[in-house]
Amino acid sequence: MYLNVFSVGIVGAGLLALHLVRRTTFQPVVWAVYGLTSIVLLLFQDTMWTPIYVLRYFFYIISSFVMLGVPFILVGLALLMVFKALREHKPIRGERLAQILMALSFLAFVAFTLWGLTNRAPFAYARFISVYTIIALYFSATFLSFVLCIPAVHFCFRDKKATTVLILGTEIGEDGEVLDTLQRRLDCALAYAEKQAHPVRFIVSGGVRHPNGVTEAEQMKQYLVNRGIEPSCVQCEPLSRNTYENLIYSSILLQQQATAERVLVITSKFHLVRTKQLADRMRFKVGYLGSRTAWHLWPYSVVREYIAFLILTKEVNYVFLLGLMTQGIMQVFEWI
Repeated sequence: MYLNVFSVGIVGAGLLALHLVRRTTFQPVVWAVYGLTSIVLLLFQDTMWTPIYVLRYFFYIISSFVMLGVPFILVGLALLMVFKALREHKPIRGERLAQILMALSFLAFVAFTLWGLTNRAPFAYARFISVYTIIALYFSATFLSFVLCIPAVHFCFRDKKATTVLILGTEIGEDGEVLDTLQRRLDCALAYAEKQAHPVRFIVSGGVRHPNGVTEAEQMKQYLVNRGIEPSCVQCEPLSRNTYENLIYSSILLQQQATAERVLVITSKFHLVRTKQLADRMRFKVGYLGSRTAWHLWPYSVVREYIAFLILTKEVNYVFLLGLMTQGIMQVFEWI
């Protein structure tokens, strides 16, 4: 089955509707990820170039495993949307109504699948089943696009003349020690500061408290001081509990100082795409630099970030999935 003009039209119309209803301006990194996804899908299905042709079957193998879970994913997404929409004790309108309708369409799609299987639908139904392969391929394509955008953010949005380095915190040990991932972020910041001809000050962000009462920010500051940084050059942001709060509380600190600062955000490379998406959403203009991650932590970290990114951009995923499902149902009845 091919992604034709009809599917692309559904996606385009859906994104336009989202923009008009929610007044949402999608961040550049979001357009990049889902733009690449569209290109990857079209290449995998329409290109006979040998390298793509070979790679296509590799992704089909991966997608075949993902496909088994697609009906459960769709039902899970539908139930989450319904529960979220009904949790608020307010009249159902606008965005909440759209969520409920989208959830019902997902449930109807799965119900239609069961109907076709139990009633031994004609041959056209086999074309419909192939939609599940395309949906699985869609998730594989978004993952590939997400991974490709990581080095793009790292190399294309780096500020080489920043006056302030904002280091995002992450987990510290049970005894308050700085663990490998956080240490790499701090070492990356130190290496950056050493290359600058002008003074650089640091903001360390992380408010998660551990049993001994210490916060990530406090341990990060101590790590920098132990490596020769003056305590007066390090400012703690000890309130944040996640990436969004890292950025919002740090931006408030910068606004309170009322000085023109060029800010460079340093975090792990796997974390760059989501960080940029959140910073762009709040119009926090910064540069980005990613630190390395231990090879054995990379797979888990990237998959976790990918899932978090999908959740942050769930509206775009709903539109893509709705377009694919609509095309599949129309093919059953040979309308296209």
